[in-house]
Amino acid sequence: MEEASTAPRVEGSNDASTTGAVPGVSRHPVLMLQKDVLAHPLIGPWAEALFDAHKNEGAASRGIAQIAPNLFIGSDRRGYLHYNRYRKIVLVYAYTGPDDLFDSIAGELLAHCEAKGYQLNFLSHLPVTSIAGVPFTATPFGVVQRINDLPGFTLQGGPMHRLRNQVSAFLRNGACALEEFPCGSDSAVAEEIVQVVDAWCAGRTKVNPLVKAARQEILDGTLHPRHRLFLTRVDGVLQNVILISPLRTPDNGYLMDLEFYGPDMPRGGLEFAIVGIIEKLRAEGRTLLSLGGTYGCRIERSPNADPDVDKLLDDLHAQGIFNDQGNFQFKSKFRPLAQTIFLCRKAGCGNADSVIDIIMMIADPSRTQTADTENHTPIEVALNAPWEDSIMRAPADAVAVLPDGGEKKKCH
Repeated sequence: MEEASTAPRVEGSNDASTTGAVPGVSRHPVLMLQKDVLAHPLIGPWAEALFDAHKNEGAASRGIAQIAPNLFIGSDRRGYLHYNRYRKIVLVYAYTGPDDLFDSIAGELLAHCEAKGYQLNFLSHLPVTSIAGVPFTATPFGVVQRINDLPGFTLQGGPMHRLRNQVSAFLRNGACALEEFPCGSDSAVAEEIVQVVDAWCAGRTKVNPLVKAARQEILDGTLHPRHRLFLTRVDGVLQNVILISPLRTPDNGYLMDLEFYGPDMPRGGLEFAIVGIIEKLRAEGRTLLSLGGTYGCRIERSPNADPDVDKLLDDLHAQGIFNDQGNFQFKSKFRPLAQTIFLCRKAGCGNADSVIDIIMMIADPSRTQTADTENHTPIEVALNAPWEDSIMRAPADAVAVLPDGGEKKKCH
């Protein structure tokens, strides 16, 4: 087992004697399933308010509930980490909270993992060099591509000729139209969407379980209203479906979350749809569209990469095993800004081969997921420390439900 880190010690999640941030008041991290947090009448609205204020691509993705179903809530109740565990590997897929609190909350999770003998891994848009004073490595693991200036986006000019040609080719197929579909408004259209989703799935050897979940929610009309669906038709026939999800308020934009299309979609169909979505968002005053992450593509080297992980990923990329270069090139036609996604882990932790499991934890979470029930905090223990002051520090649009069933109130 690794030598204990210098990170601050965190008591077990069931122990009410903790940091004592408020004299005489028990404070401790809380570990729970995200669905249980959101269902709770007191802490659910608090979690939703933080999510609305701070969600990034990882947290906003429709797949977060499948890929990282657990939340690690920091002892000061101002942020949380979305994580998954597979045996002794813990993967943090996203962080929701103020940027300046990440190190503190991550340090608490690191201490928890050290005590349990788990290997902690983070996916991060920034190259983390240390957590709570403990050195970390940051190895390029993927790329996120963003169109940061929707008001200035244009199909004109030499750099856009490939995209322009694709859109023009699609327009020659008939009467092309992009429409937004309010989920639950028309069961017949929902059936059409599901047929396209099924055709898309049929052409793939492996389909992430999140697709099945989204499919059912569209069919049932229960997709969360924060997600928006856009449909592309040619002469009335549905060609593709794109689901977008809102990012945090300062980003003023959306994440292109899921895309589905059939085998007979004419060339340029997705390009036409994305350009139309850009025009729609621009008219709404939005400024950003994230085209999402592409794992396995590496556009730069990192000065503090784990050399063994770096070599393993290079080998996988060369074999075409973990290499979605085609998807990266497709998005590059829109001339987005590309930013590295780093895999961050404790320096010198060894076991580079665990990266194979991490890849599968993202690609097929239904097969590579260990229930973390043994570490979850019983709700009566979680509520021992008062949440009221934490909720009062939540964003102004948070709504709390009093535990005694009283009326809802605005949090300030």
